Amino acid sequence: MELQQSFLSVFLKPEELCVLKDTVADLSKKYPDVTGVLITGSLAQKISLAPCYTIEHSTPLLEAYLKILNRSGRHIFPRVSSDLDVWVCTSEPSQNQTIKEKVEERAIDLINWLVKNPDLHGTHAWIEQKHHAFDEFYKRPELYTPSWQQVNGQGPWLAQTFTAELTHRIIQSMPDFQKRVNHYFDRNIPGEFIELRAYPPCTFNLRPEVLNIDCKNDKTPFPFIIEEWLDLDRNCFVLYSDKNTSNQIYPFNPLGVKLGSSLATYLHAGSHIS
Repeated sequence: MELQQSFLSVFLKPEELCVLKDTVADLSKKYPDVTGVLITGSLAQKISLAPCYTIEHSTPLLEAYLKILNRSGRHIFPRVSSDLDVWVCTSEPSQNQTIKEKVEERAIDLINWLVKNPDLHGTHAWIEQKHHAFDEFYKRPELYTPSWQQVNGQGPWLAQTFTAELTHRIIQSMPDFQKRVNHYFDRNIPGEFIELRAYPPCTFNLRPEVLNIDCKNDKTPFPFIIEEWLDLDRNCFVLYSDKNTSNQIYPFNPLGVKLGSSLATYLHAGSHIS
């Protein structure tokens, strides 16, 4: 997707995107644990909407997953309260090697549970099932390298040091962009406009499923099929990818490992989504 095809073009100039990529790349090389950086969210959406999402030969498995995916709950147009979703992929310790498979196996188990209990989606029982399956993998400091933990503190997924330095560099190198953001959006730079999260490859697709329960938003995660979250032609711009990283995941390597592929194969067997 080209910049002019996305909502980013409304407030980000082509030359500024180049500066942003250079800024992110230069900063990332200072942090060897950073293997990739991307932006997504409503501000990175393609202006022309995708064709309507339809299911042929629907199955209970697909219907269960679509409840979790909840496309109708997505913001497809920017708002004054929008922010810039920045996702950082970090290197990971060797003990993480089996986590991807465990996460996908448990996702399949939960889909089957939901098929048997379709009325329990969005209830406390469903949330407890997800806690039991994924709490040991979600926002756990031990899933990050010691060096990344040391630099970014007790919540390494927040990447506070990296975020602060990126914000500072954007202010220094893109002052007109900063003024534009602060004029047109409720969230500012510095402030909450840049919402950055960092995860290792094994849990990069383990994302909050936002559910309203008891008048509060619950954000217990579920592992999304990554191509249904990040689409290089529709809602994602890769700002940096370390070419020296072996086994780089999609979308940092378009041909790389696609998280959730086992789940996708399980769900789509005998079905077709178009």
